[in-house]
Amino acid sequence: GGEIRALVEFGEVRASRFAAAVAAPGELPFRRLLVVSAGDAAALDREVVRQTGAAAIRRLGGRQVKTLAFWLGGLPAALGGEAGSGGAADAAVVHQLVRGLVEGAYDAGTIYRGTLPTTPPALETVTIVVTGGDATALAAEGRRAIVIGEGANTARTLANRASNDVSPAVLADEARALAEANGLFRS
Repeated sequence: GGEIRALVEFGEVRASRFAAAVAAPGELPFRRLLVVSAGDAAALDREVVRQTGAAAIRRLGGRQVKTLAFWLGGLPAALGGEAGSGGAADAAVVHQLVRGLVEGAYDAGTIYRGTLPTTPPALETVTIVVTGGDATALAAEGRRAIVIGEGANTARTLANRASNDVSPAVLADEARALAEANGLFRS
């Protein structure tokens, strides 16, 4: 116990926005503890929550991580909702956090070079701890965030590819492949 307090006292964890530290978990039942600061609660908004998720996954770049768990703590309340009520604030935090994880894992350097030593890990499981709330609805919100984040990353890949690599015909082929993959194309 007291690992987070010890990290704060040592100066490893700061209150500045997106500051992150990886530490031993002390007596907690997992291998590592990742602490990411969202900054001043009074300035917290949905974008900050999304960027906090991105900061978390980027901090784990180059590491072999398959499972990640988040404790939301006071984030829903800081967005103006009642934490654990299952309301809009819980759903907003889950959505933005998951979307941040997906978008934060994007690495444009991998387009032509494959995985790099600093590439964020490909997570297999993400657990978000919420006190109360409708687990089914929150899980659905998380899945929705994955779809939106993956869509953003696909657009980023197309935008980051070399102009001589993405002609109008290639862009049309990419659009058709996406539509077919999602059941949106009829020939």
